[in-house]
Amino acid sequence: METHDSTVLVCASPHKSLFDQLYAHRAAIDTAFGAPLSWERLDEKNTCRVAWRLELGGWDSPDTWDQVIPATIDSMERLHAAISPYISGLDAKASS
Repeated sequence: METHDSTVLVCASPHKSLFDQLYAHRAAIDTAFGAPLSWERLDEKNTCRVAWRLELGGWDSPDTWDQVIPATIDSMERLHAAISPYISGLDAKASS
């Protein structure tokens, strides 16, 4: 079985407007992150995701932790830095 770890921003709301507002900046966010992110609107669910999946192993594979942990921290920091400039401009009252 393949295992992997993910760095994920989850918007837990039935309204997809926050995701849509971030998605409007997808190219700039992907560029700032340093790689294409997985933008998952998940219309059938009350959540949406912006994710980066690491293919180094996962938390259920302790033999890969020395690689997974630093890579996870790095991707979390890069995702935070890439999305942060857009967070204050989000309109939480907008509906979709």
